[in-house]
Parts: sequence; structure tokens; C-alpha cells
Amino acid sequence: MFSKINNFSLKFNTSKKILVIGDIMLDEYWFGDMERISPEAPVPVLKYINSEFRLGGAANVAKNLTALGANVSIVGIVGDDAQSSKIKELLCDSNIDTSGLIVSKKRPTTRKLRLIARKQQVLRVDSEDSSNIDNDELEEVIKSLKEQILDSGAIIVSDYRKGIITKEIIDFLVNSIDDRICVADSKAKNYLLFKGFTTVAPNLKEVEAIFDKKLVSEEDIVSCGRELLRLLGSKAVHITRGADGISLFTQDLTVNFPAFSSEVYDVTGAGDTVTAVLTLSLMSGFDMIHSTFLANVAAAIVVRKVGTSTTNIHEIERYLREEEIKDLYNKIVLNSQTNG
Repeated sequence: MFSKINNFSLKFNTSKKILVIGDIMLDEYWFGDMERISPEAPVPVLKYINSEFRLGGAANVAKNLTALGANVSIVGIVGDDAQSSKIKELLCDSNIDTSGLIVSKKRPTTRKLRLIARKQQVLRVDSEDSSNIDNDELEEVIKSLKEQILDSGAIIVSDYRKGIITKEIIDFLVNSIDDRICVADSKAKNYLLFKGFTTVAPNLKEVEAIFDKKLVSEEDIVSCGRELLRLLGSKAVHITRGADGISLFTQDLTVNFPAFSSEVYDVTGAGDTVTAVLTLSLMSGFDMIHSTFLANVAAAIVVRKVGTSTTNIHEIERYLREEEIKDLYNKIVLNSQTNG
């Protein structure tokens, strides 16, 4: 049913385009040292050293894909401001098709400023308009999706609750699935709208919001995971669990993939990496077990880096050559065969 991972070589399908639709953000980082308290108020002083811009939100999903060689286009809304110019520059530098971008004069580009001291985030400042898009913006988004979706082999919804992913947008995508791989990662409670998607990837907090209950045991998680699978009629449900890895639910299987990384510097964007690698793997013909395992490995790599980050094929292959990882993979495969 599944092959063992001995001499594993990654070969992703990069001929088909992946369409990413969602909330595009500009992540700005100020790096410095924090060694004293301000004489003006009882707050620490960050001594600025340098700064940099990175793609965030749906744009980080897209960047994760192109870092693995994928062909990617993105649909989203940015403001008519300096931040949107920077985003376009970063998207182009990452070989992401920007023809689906919509410039709004009504809302600013979403920007998150993070202050980092010795690899630790000490403060975040958000600049955004998280209200739902209006009818004019909705028409523009639908028009852009119609143009971009035609030659897409997969669709990713990256919903950070900044206004673009409305019921109308989801309905359009659900009606456009055909034989495409479709994956949704949403911060909202709207997962039940994604009926027919290949899989959805909520975290534990989001699952609690969906069912309006606290998940206090493993049995609670399994029960909600299987119920969400039933309600959606999807091929799978992935629940991301931070330090506890990923739980995969299919019609025949419930499989827990433990977190691999013991060195966690920053979990920012790890969910974006999971969504990107999972989608690309499924579109490339990997089965659900392989795809989930690869997504889990990729997440273990990026949490060792500071800020929104990506990984690449060489890093993943190097990780897969570690005996401990191969042994763990083979145990997961064996258990899956037994339980299946």
C-alpha cells in the first residue's frame, strides 16, 4: 500500500500551476538587542540593528511553493500604497505570477511589524482592515479567479480573516473544483463551507471554534476530526497540533504524525508551509500518507528558522536521510497498513 522510505528522492510535479487565493500580507522585521529598560517608562529598549521585509499570509504560502520549484499564481487584494509595491517586488523576486493581484483604493495593504531580540519576538504591530470585501471588490476577485483558475491543477485557500475569503468566494471555488486538488487553511469558523475540497487543515483552536467545544483529550480530537471529515465529505482532514505534530483523518485511517523538531525558534508561518507542501505533494501524485509526512518534515525545518520562512527540496531530502526520521516514517506506514 505504501512504500518504505529508504532512498527517497523528491520529484514534484511543477508543470501544473497552483493557484493561491487569500489574504496577502507584508511582514516587516526589526532585529536588535534588548539590554536595558527605558528611563521614560518601565518597558525594554530594543537597540535596532537591521530590518527586512518578507511575504506573509497567502503570499508566504505561494513563496513556500515556488521555493520547491512550483509554478504559482496568486489572487488577493493589496492597497494602493508603498507596502503593495514592496509586496509586488517580493512576489516577482520569488517567481510568483502577480497578474491576479487586485489593487484597492479602499483598504490598506495588510502589514505586520515584528520586533525581534536575540531570535525572540518581543512585539508585533498590525496595520490592517479586516472587514469583508465589498461588492465591487468581490466582482474583481471573481473576475481574477476566472482568469487564473483555467490552467490550475490545484487551489489553495489561505484565509487569515482579513476580508477576502467570503461565502461567495468559497462557493465559486467549490463550483470550480473539477479534478483539481483543493486545500483550505482558514482562521475562521467557515470550514463547513469547503464541502468537496480534497482536504482542510485547521489547527486545534480552529477545530474547537468549529464545534464550539474544548478539546481536552485525544478522544475529543479524534471524534471532532472524524466528524469534520463526515460533514465535509472530503478525502481527508488534517488537524495541525503544534508541538504534537499533525493528525490525519481519512475514511479508513486515523494517523498521528509526531512533530520532529526539538529546536523551535519561531512557529510563524509553519501552517503555510504545511499547506503548501501538502498541496504540491498531492498534486504530484503522492498518496495522503506520503504527502502528510512530507508536510510535517517541512514544518519541522521552518520552525528552526526565525520569522516566516521556507524550505527547499535539498533541505527536505537531507532531513529524510536521517535514520531516526526513516525509522519513524516506516513505523507510521506499518501502523497505517495494520489499521487500514
